[in-house]
Formats: sequence, structure tokens, C-alpha cells
Amino acid sequence: MCLIITKFNKLEIAQEDIKCYKILFKSFAVPDLLVAQYQDFGYRLGETYHTNISVSYDCNTYVLSFFKRMFYDLFNSFLDVKGVNQGFHSYVKLKNAIKERNIDKRLVVCECIIPKGAKYYKGTYLCYKGYVSNSIKINKIICA
Repeated sequence: MCLIITKFNKLEIAQEDIKCYKILFKSFAVPDLLVAQYQDFGYRLGETYHTNISVSYDCNTYVLSFFKRMFYDLFNSFLDVKGVNQGFHSYVKLKNAIKERNIDKRLVVCECIIPKGAKYYKGTYLCYKGYVSNSIKINKIICA
């Protein structure tokens, strides 16, 4: 998963807690463990996690690659499109997280917060708005 950003998407610092939504697998081996789709990182409800944020021109997303090939000059000279591949990925809107979750019924949608003071980018995953942050707290499962 890779959040697509342009030169207009700046690294921000949360001035207050930001509600967001994350799609995770519910572990069958460890009952209270939730596991990320792509990196197999384990989460527990109520805990806050921290990591680094990494931005790259070599983000592995076919959409970004396709548009860069089609509009190379525009992307490189004007928009400066990059991908944020390291950090805690989440969705801005619940309805979009639910749509993505519906692809695989083993997934659950969790309500989370990006804590006040955390660093984050806001961008897009294909057509959905999302965040990548250096800190996240998983509050509760809202769609199983």
C-alpha cells in the first residue's frame, strides 16, 4: 500500500487527534491481535504505535507507475509525485475503508486516531483519501 502525494501535500503535525480508519486482519492464532494486510505488523486495541515515515519516488503501485509513464513531464516538472510507503496507513472516510474491506471478508475495519503531535501526510490511495502517520492508536473494531 502506498499513499500518493504531490508537492502540494506537505508533512503536517496533528494539532488535535485525527479520527481515521484502518483495515486489518483479525488473528485466529492470537485472539486479541490485529494484523496489517501488507506488512504483517501486529496491533492491539487501545495501544499507540510509533514508526518513521518514508517518502520515495519508487513507490510500488501500478497506478503511480502508469501515470508517471503517461504524463512523465507533468509529474516530474509540476506535480513532483511521490509515494509514502513507510508509516501507518489509514483512510480518511469510514465508507471508503468499508468498500476496501469488502474485497476480503476476513478483514475488519478499525476506528483509529492519529494522536495530537504526530506527523502525517494526507494524500490518496487510488481514488480514496488517506493518511500515512508516524503514530496511530487503534481504538475499536467497527466493522467485522
